[in-house]
Amino acid sequence: MAGDTHNIIWGNTTAVEPSTALFNGIALLCLLNFLNKKDMAALFMFSVVLPFSLQFRYESVLILPVLLLSILLYDRKILKGKEFYLFMSLSLVLILTHMLQLYSVRGDSWGASGDKLSLSFMLNNLRSNAMFYLDNKRFPVMFTALAAAGIVYKKDLLRERLILAAWFILLWGVFLFFYAGSYNFGQDVRYSVVSYMPLSLLCGSSIAVTSLVSLLPCLKTSSFALFSIPYSWPIYSIATNL
Repeated sequence: MAGDTHNIIWGNTTAVEPSTALFNGIALLCLLNFLNKKDMAALFMFSVVLPFSLQFRYESVLILPVLLLSILLYDRKILKGKEFYLFMSLSLVLILTHMLQLYSVRGDSWGASGDKLSLSFMLNNLRSNAMFYLDNKRFPVMFTALAAAGIVYKKDLLRERLILAAWFILLWGVFLFFYAGSYNFGQDVRYSVVSYMPLSLLCGSSIAVTSLVSLLPCLKTSSFALFSIPYSWPIYSIATNL
């Protein structure tokens, strides 16, 4: 994730997309920590981080289905405990001001002269936003290939891959129905940044399950070269657009 061009570019601004990706990841991490430890301290941490993760963009709320899916796949028994709902009540209190803010601007046009969200935008946005990850111009296709391998290779880590795939599909797919959701529309390529966290984790899982590093035991320099290629991409991409 740190090696992607647009994550570097937009991380150097006040754009909310890098913060959205970060806090979505932190919220999921805190939930997984609670599911592992099952203690009140971990649950409290999750309950106070969750409201932050929902406040950066309208689409931030889509992390909620991902969190629920994680609970269902790992330990659905916690949904029967009173403590969970008690701490979720704390989260609700902390998010109330944001909910009031959303209610107060519910009629905002977002700059649209017609529909803001519509199925009619899907095909055009699908073409541009899918090719963004495949044309190797603004996003390194090696990352896309590693992420795809992380989903389909072997049968290990099925729950984890399902969670990451759902996370990516939701945060990428929601913009397909937005009138300005195309990554080719002005500066809206920044919307892609919210999908980088699950993509990066899928890349990591691909490397883990395929043991790519162990395939090159004879030449350490080959391993270095393999993994330096993606990280040299931002330098090349920025330099060619100066």
